[in-house]
Amino acid sequence: MQQFYTHDLSRAFDKPTLAAKKDSLNASVQQAVQRLRGEVSKSALPALHITGESQDMASIEAAAAFFRGFRTVYIMGTGGSSLGGQMLAHMGRGAYGAQSPALVFLDNIDPHSWEQLLSGLDWPQAGFLFISKSGGTAETLAQFLALQAAAPTGYRFASHSRIITENTDNPLRAQAQNLGIETIEHNPGIGGRYAVFSAVGLIPAALAGLDIRALRRGAKAALALSLKDGASYASDGALLNLAAIKSGLNGTVMMPYVDRLYYLSFWFRQLWAESIGKQGLGSTPINAQGTVDQHSQLQLYCAGPDDKLFTVITSAAAGLGSRIGGSTDARLEYLQGHTLGDLLAAEQQATIDSLASHGRAVRHIHIPAFNAESLGALLMQFVLETILVCYVLDVDPFDQPAVEDGKHRAREYLKALRSR
Repeated sequence: MQQFYTHDLSRAFDKPTLAAKKDSLNASVQQAVQRLRGEVSKSALPALHITGESQDMASIEAAAAFFRGFRTVYIMGTGGSSLGGQMLAHMGRGAYGAQSPALVFLDNIDPHSWEQLLSGLDWPQAGFLFISKSGGTAETLAQFLALQAAAPTGYRFASHSRIITENTDNPLRAQAQNLGIETIEHNPGIGGRYAVFSAVGLIPAALAGLDIRALRRGAKAALALSLKDGASYASDGALLNLAAIKSGLNGTVMMPYVDRLYYLSFWFRQLWAESIGKQGLGSTPINAQGTVDQHSQLQLYCAGPDDKLFTVITSAAAGLGSRIGGSTDARLEYLQGHTLGDLLAAEQQATIDSLASHGRAVRHIHIPAFNAESLGALLMQFVLETILVCYVLDVDPFDQPAVEDGKHRAREYLKALRSR
């Protein structure tokens, strides 16, 4: 996948404890790749198979065109129904990109935030996208019903809304049918955290200006390369993560030095935690961001407990950005003649070198060309790494029993409140 980005594990495996695990784990990883190859050949994993599909693109692009008619689009979902879309939207626009339409992700139900939203809502210029795979997500249903209750008299939700849910008799679909809201089908075989290449992720991505067909192409290409015989970025990444877990590195830090990748670590955090965190296994995903966490966390990372694997993600920066102006202060001479990108490039390398010099396990992913294909390939790598690690640890990558337990308890608490 070097045409998309580079993946350097050498400084991670310079750590003796990880190097000692490498050879003993390699056979297990290759067996997991063979299992994955068999599953893909049978089209048994819809989350991966969808990257090669095109028949759903018409409905996705039609939904994006519909929402471009509004000034602001409010996207309501939680967990995997929100994080992938947020990540792709931020990748497309960055922190200060054009906002037409503005995208607002409502992934929580804090009453204060909700009242602030309603107080300034321009109803005629608002579009609403509700996302729930099961159609029974309490937060999304509550948002849907709360909006209905607050809407102006005669407001027609059908002309402002779309819904993504499974084609089953579920509460959200029933509400949509009652109001005549068009529904986009959510593939029942794709869990929320794996839905980034489906309509769940691609509608926000299209609204943010990403080439969603190129995003899928990059993901599909990465999948094909990862299933070939021999080592690949995905199998190497799985091997590294397993070696880290077996060596007692109980945290995995993702630290991009690219503002447009800010939400990548939040998306990965759910993917990793919800897929692997079972039976007392796994490692805790930790999101960080360069350069800010270089100043707020690097002290701990280098001199605190040696219990983390680090993934630093960089992009081409040298020579880019505004040129730093001159100054008569000799203490600032080291900055003069450089660009902001020069400083960022120096900071990126400094963090990698600092972690490695303190004996920390650090891998480096570098993206020379920031485009939709490269992003699709990178996301697919993290998906495949996660699945392969689960296969080796003998846990189900696709279920989340503890999450379901929490949902059940929340419903019971609500019932108890009503009976008081």
